[in-house]
Amino acid sequence: MNAQGIAVPAGVDVAPRAAASIAVVSVATPSHLHRARSLFASVARHLPAADRHLVLVARDTRDCAAGEPFTATPLAASGLPDFEAFVRRYRASELCFAAKAWAIARMLRRGYARVVYFDTDVVAYSTLAPVVDALDRAAILLTPHRIEARERDTRSELVVLQAGVYNAGFIAVRQSAAATAFLEWWQRKLEHDCVVDIERGLCGDQRFVDLVPAQFDDVAIVREPGWNVGAWNLDERALAIAADGYTANGRPLVFFHFSGHEHAAPVTPALRALSADYAAGLARCGQAHCAALGYGFVQPHEGLARGALRFAGAHARRW
Repeated sequence: MNAQGIAVPAGVDVAPRAAASIAVVSVATPSHLHRARSLFASVARHLPAADRHLVLVARDTRDCAAGEPFTATPLAASGLPDFEAFVRRYRASELCFAAKAWAIARMLRRGYARVVYFDTDVVAYSTLAPVVDALDRAAILLTPHRIEARERDTRSELVVLQAGVYNAGFIAVRQSAAATAFLEWWQRKLEHDCVVDIERGLCGDQRFVDLVPAQFDDVAIVREPGWNVGAWNLDERALAIAADGYTANGRPLVFFHFSGHEHAAPVTPALRALSADYAAGLARCGQAHCAALGYGFVQPHEGLARGALRFAGAHARRW
């Protein structure tokens, strides 16, 4: 259903607003709808010109309420190949990872000039205009997990190498041959190999992205300290409370990635404020109700989940 609560059947697209050339898109299961509401409410504040789209990993969008801050479409509308086999192949989290390449590509096919993807556990804290402006200078934007070399801390860098150099919770593209080629290539990788299996060198969708700067043209690696701040880089991003929000290394905090926040207590005043604000926002967005919503697809064998949880725990300890 769209932002007015009108159902959008699978395979039917609502045309972009005439004035909109920017789409912000995310992917979530119904149990994470509260996170999607939090994300898109922040996008509405900090990039109001953008259309907002959620791919709901469900058979339909009936769990979405009227007046959502996004347009929702069911996963089947994304154009996944051999849909029933695809959804049986992956656990819920892996399916969300795998679907993002199709979600981004669908926005380009619909005619948006620029597409920004965020995971649903991201919140924007200041204007997202710098993200849009950066797409004037490059067709594909990536953010590294870390931006500072660690001479003695080999352990942190090994964790990053296991996860992937770049955090795929944020990717932005503009209409271009380079972006189309990248997304088609990424889709081929994610169709069968989007699993969290650290021993095989796989971490969902992320390890493949390590190859993108070497294999595709017009890629920018954004090292701004206020972009994609998260548990994996808190030791190199000095967060502070400012009069109009937050800063990271003295620069405006543009967006924060709350992956792992629920596993450990924050240890600095700025993190405590961020965490408390995020928790309160999730509650307002219906966390108690959404957390109990069903998935709707058959789950494969859960054996890989333990490796994923161990890896998530390594990030959570950084809080």
